[in-house]
Amino acid sequence: GKFLVGIGGGVKVFGLDVEQPASLLLIPRHAAAGLSPIEAKARTFYNIFHFCSCHERRTPTGARELVVAAVSFDDYTFGGEMGFDAERADFDPIGWSGGGDVSAPALDEFIVDLDSGEMRSRERLPVLCERTDGQPPIAVPFDMPTIHPLLDGREARFCYAAGAARIEGWFPFNSIVKADLLSRPVGAHVWFAPEHSMVSEPLFLPRGSGGGEWRGAEHEDDGFVVTVLHDAQHGRCELIVFDAARFDEGPFAAIDMGELYPWDVHASWLAGVSF
Repeated sequence: GKFLVGIGGGVKVFGLDVEQPASLLLIPRHAAAGLSPIEAKARTFYNIFHFCSCHERRTPTGARELVVAAVSFDDYTFGGEMGFDAERADFDPIGWSGGGDVSAPALDEFIVDLDSGEMRSRERLPVLCERTDGQPPIAVPFDMPTIHPLLDGREARFCYAAGAARIEGWFPFNSIVKADLLSRPVGAHVWFAPEHSMVSEPLFLPRGSGGGEWRGAEHEDDGFVVTVLHDAQHGRCELIVFDAARFDEGPFAAIDMGELYPWDVHASWLAGVSF
């Protein structure tokens, strides 16, 4: 009733049953191909907001399978997303991520048998991050992943995401991560933002306007990773730019974007467009 009259949040209309296993629903893009949707059921619950990479491959026996990398939550309670309570006008992002109602996001790999429609496996992929400050590797929860835009539907090696490593909570994001999806355990480099700062969803920008054509896996990180840094201490925003192939060296440019403005949750890029 509160939702219908505009005084309550829509997320409180429904909830998630964490006792029931989740599924991956595969919907064909082209109905004329004569394909039917596939619901591949897992054995356990999970909740996904963001996918990383997805590609089809053949097994040694010739079977078709789909490999999906995604960021999963093992439990999730809707309401107060990102720490904002609309009804009380209260904002507590660290309390939201460390309060126990939402688990830290983690990288999972799903393998679906496309011939039988069954999910073969769901595997948690530990991400061990090599820090750019010379400290020992740490596990950093991350979300909002992005890959090379020309690798949509192909096997991707590198993934870029926003991360956070705090004892008191994994959100808001205070680092950018470059992960190697083909290594086991998944190796990664992490860049930490200055204190009292947070970062937005990163974007990978292929070198050259519009990205050009795909030139092979050896050029997968031939481009730039950008994120908006929100510096609360100095009241400024900056566009932070990394050379993707030399990510471990840290950003090579910080472009002033003016006075501090509200946090950017997501990002997009229009090649060759200026305002």
